[in-house]
Amino acid sequence: MARDPYKPQMVVRNGKPVAVLVSIEAYEALLEAAEQAADLRAIRAMKKADWETVSFDEYLRSKRRRASA
Repeated sequence: MARDPYKPQMVVRNGKPVAVLVSIEAYEALLEAAEQAADLRAIRAMKKADWETVSFDEYLRSKRRRASA
């Protein structure tokens, strides 16, 4: 039976897993998922710290008011 070239392959040393080989597509998907998770953690931390938030439209309006003053 032939191996699926896109299925992750575990590398073992002395009978213990030490690495995993994945396709570049799977690797990029994992990176994207990790970045999204990090973004969500940062947003949650900001909310816990009680940061003041404004909508993007409100931010732009305040910048325009300051620029015209």
